[in-house]
Parts: sequence; C-alpha cells; structure tokens
Amino acid sequence: PWAFRQSGLFGGAIGIIILAFIANYTIRILTKCSHITARRESVVDPTYAQVGRSAFGRVGEIVVYLSIILMNIGICGSYLIFIGQNLEELLHPYWSGFSHRVIILLLMPVLLTFSLLRNYKFLAPSSVLGCLALLTSMAVVYGYGFSEGVLPYDQLAGFRWETYPLFFGNAVFLFNIHSVVIPIEQSMNDQKKMYYFRVLDFSMVFVTLLNMAFAFICYGFWGDNTAGIIIQNLPPGALVNVIKVLLCLDLLCTYAIFLLPMAELIEKLLFVEPEEWSLISKHSIKCAILRFVFVLLTVGIGLALDKFQLATGLVGGLTSTIVGFILPSLIFLKFREGNKFDYIACGFIVVLGAIAAFLSAYQSIKGIIEALKHG
Repeated sequence: PWAFRQSGLFGGAIGIIILAFIANYTIRILTKCSHITARRESVVDPTYAQVGRSAFGRVGEIVVYLSIILMNIGICGSYLIFIGQNLEELLHPYWSGFSHRVIILLLMPVLLTFSLLRNYKFLAPSSVLGCLALLTSMAVVYGYGFSEGVLPYDQLAGFRWETYPLFFGNAVFLFNIHSVVIPIEQSMNDQKKMYYFRVLDFSMVFVTLLNMAFAFICYGFWGDNTAGIIIQNLPPGALVNVIKVLLCLDLLCTYAIFLLPMAELIEKLLFVEPEEWSLISKHSIKCAILRFVFVLLTVGIGLALDKFQLATGLVGGLTSTIVGFILPSLIFLKFREGNKFDYIACGFIVVLGAIAAFLSAYQSIKGIIEALKHG
C-alpha cells in the first residue's frame, strides 16, 4: 500500500500490471536459458550461475552469484527492520529503551544459532503460520478500513511521478522469485513440467490481482497517511498485537530459509566439503565463520536503516531488478535462440530496468539519508 502512496492509485495499478507481465516473461526466458544451457553444456539441471557462465563465461557466473548474494542479504536485512519496528511498538510502552536497533541486537544469538543449522526442513511449517497471520492481518485491515470509510477521491493522487521510482523498488520486491524458479522447474517430473508455465501464469495473475486490490483499497483508506508497514495504521489492540508477533515469527524463520541456502552455495564454491561431516573440524569452523559474517552483514543493514519501505525499495529496485529483469534478458540475448519479438522485448527490459533501478536506488538512498538526518 505504501508503494501506491508513492505512485498514486492509477499509476500503481498500471505499474504493477506491467511489472507482472515483465516478471512472467523473464521467468519464462530464464527457464528457457536453463534448457539451452543443459543442451549446450551437457549439464543436468544447471543452476542460475551455470546459465550465466554458459552465456558470459566466468564473469557471468560471478555476476549472478554476487547479485543473488547481495539480494538475499538485503532481503534478510529488510526482514530484521520489519521485526525490529513491530516489536519496538509492542515493547515500547513497557520500556522506552526498546528501540528497533536494540531488539535486532538482542535477536543476534537466535540469528547466529539459526545460521549454524545444516537442515532447515523443520522451519517449513512456519510458512503456514505466516500465511494465516498474513490473511488475518488483511482481514483486520479491511474490516477496520471499511468501518472508517474510504477517503474522497480528491484526497487521493491518481498519478505521482515525482516519487514513482520508490513505487518501482517496492513493487519489484513482490516479484522477487527468479533465483528459485530454475530449481522449482527442475524438481518437477516430466508430466508436471507440461503444466509449469500454465501454473506460472495462474499464480502471477492471482498474486498480482490480490496485491493490487489490497494496495489500491488500503491507499483509499488512509491516503497520504498510509504507513510503510500497513498494520501500523491499525489502532493498538490485542488482535493486532498477536498478528504482529506471528508475522515477526514467520519472518524470523523466513530469514533462516533465505540465509541458509545462500550460505551453502558459497561454502561449496569456497571450500572443499569433506566426505564425512564433523562438528569440530577446519571445514565446519570456516563454514561457521562465513555464516556469522552473513548474519553480521544483515544485522548491519538492520541497524543502519530504520525504514522498512526504503530498505525494500533499495533491495527491490537495485538487486531484484538485476537478478529478475536485467540478467535473464542479457543472457537470452547472448544465446541468440529467440525471435525478433524476444530481442526487442529483452532490449527494452534491459534499458527500462537499468533506468528504473538507478532512479529507484537514488530515491531510496536519498530517503534513507534524510531519515538518518532526522532520526
């Protein structure tokens, strides 16, 4: 909803539909690039990085790795800001010293412990908890918003170009799935792969309409008072507090789910894994240090920034645009196995993505600096 505050009602609705089409298209061509790499390199189930290497050599592989690492670190840092801000609101009445930065520091032992996990399947049920909390929060937001009424149209912006790049960064964050679509497609059997793009289309339409309607209506409720985290627009109460706690627990588990695969990926690149895993060995100590470094980087982001919406705007506008829009298009252009429409579309996406990423990052950084000055 805060993104629609930056774009205006119609600017946001049109923008999110365009981004959905681009995201859907780049997921399709990235999947095709995976198939092309498998055929050209005789590789079974190539990774995103291997696809980049097939197109641009070692440089392409490194760029893909760095982009995904920076994106995941940024996402995890954004989650910590969300958790810190919401717990600060809950605990502040009891002790004013509970700032979001103090809370993030208090969470460090939990984060460091999570980073040492070798198996995170037990965290999977947290997704159910998170979905329930999210659906409940949406229902509460709708209930409270409609009880207060929708603002008159003349109090709402239709288009707001001066802050539109901030909308772009947050909206792109919504479609931030390109780093996982290749392994998802590869994990399917041949029969299910036949319906992969059909399921993709349905999911994209569903997610786009659901989020667009929610953002559109919430901006109609609160207008220019729409908060960066929408539940902050709700009055304090037991139900709202429970929702905040559940969302924080879900994001804490999601933090680990994002962090651990990335850490394992880098470990395989940097270290030779022994045949038998030992808790106390040079290999395990090096892996633990690497994971601690990743945690410290995400904590550093959480401590440095205090605006969730600006953090997601920076991550979405810069790293997510590179991983999701620019790199798939460049790789597909390099492979030269498309038609004229594909070449025009990919060229357009690269140019648009580069311009939007620059403007979004610029305005997000500008907003972060202003927030730090006044904070």
